[in-house]
Amino acid sequence: MKFSGSKISLIGLVACLFTVGCSDDAPTPVDPPVQEDGSNVDANANGTGSAEGETQEAVPNALLEKLAAAREVPTKPSVGPNQHYRLSGEINFHTPDGDIALASELWLAGPERMRFQLGAAGNYNTFSLYDPKNCWLKAGPRAVVDYDAAELLTETALRWEVLRFPWGWEDQLILAAAARDSEPVGLDLKLTRESPLGPLTIELNSLGLPKFAALGGSAVDLSDWGTLQEQDNLIPKTWLWKYQAGKRTETVAEYRDGALFQDRAFRPVVKGDSKVGKVTSALGDQRTLGDEFGVLNTSFRFLDEEQGVAQQANLPNGEWWQAGEQRYFILRTPDAELSQEWPNSDTVSKEWLRWSTYSKISRESGIASLESVMSQTGYHATGPCWALVVPDDGRAHRSIFLMPVEKNE
Repeated sequence: MKFSGSKISLIGLVACLFTVGCSDDAPTPVDPPVQEDGSNVDANANGTGSAEGETQEAVPNALLEKLAAAREVPTKPSVGPNQHYRLSGEINFHTPDGDIALASELWLAGPERMRFQLGAAGNYNTFSLYDPKNCWLKAGPRAVVDYDAAELLTETALRWEVLRFPWGWEDQLILAAAARDSEPVGLDLKLTRESPLGPLTIELNSLGLPKFAALGGSAVDLSDWGTLQEQDNLIPKTWLWKYQAGKRTETVAEYRDGALFQDRAFRPVVKGDSKVGKVTSALGDQRTLGDEFGVLNTSFRFLDEEQGVAQQANLPNGEWWQAGEQRYFILRTPDAELSQEWPNSDTVSKEWLRWSTYSKISRESGIASLESVMSQTGYHATGPCWALVVPDDGRAHRSIFLMPVEKNE
């Protein structure tokens, strides 16, 4: 069986893997990402905590407040990189040949970033979605192979929306309230909005909790809402996924929000995968809608603003960054030729903790947020944080923060 570019559904694939086996030759095994190498889960899983100085604005949206209260969450998410989720339990595939029950563990780090591990220790099937163009499957001891991301993309987006609801639906809730201005608005609403993957629909029950969600070819029934462990907010403990190829039920037994996973937890382990000397490795991928977070090894060449203000009209390709009170211009191409009027310097190759986000956030609050999660990463800061200078033009821009770090002893 070949998986690269395959359109086979997750149900059909798992049925194949666990009932008839796969006939592929088994090259040298590649170890899947492990938590110690690629992720850190927040020990304080009850919330992320806002950065100091970052206040929440009053929300003039009574319907939003009711729906947030139904889930026992605030009306808007906290600021910070630790916005991730970890769920574990059992998944039951309902196939024509009978049900297949497996242990499952899910890591969710954004609308397009997910790691789904199925099966028993030593024989895991691991699906890793990094972005819309990078997705992999590791079936048991076999090597990592490319996997078609389409099905996992819609599932991942739906999971993200359900776990964060009602965040992101403010505009639709205002419209829903306005449409029923002459009568009380019930909580059993049907909400729809456009997304990069097409129309996204969420239907609510009489308590204001999602009971159904659909996007593209994926649809899920949600039930058994409640709390788990020491979590305060309600989640659906039962997820019934429905496809043309069949159904599967996921039962959640353990849940953590406020988790923190590094980007590399969603990629196969590749030795020697380094981008030293390329500042583009620090700038993030514009295709990715969610945050990016993790430690990377890179170096870059920069120009000192104090010595080069008069030459700004002749700047090469690059971006302005700020570290402390000083601004620097980092070259996109480290080996670019410069005139003698430009004093320049190269940083040493080092490790940086990077947080890249589309969230509207001030430089001070972004740095404070990064510092607040430092203890969860296993690293400590060795210098001031570098922040990309973001235009103040009212448009959405990526804010990027780079903190020089070293691994704790």
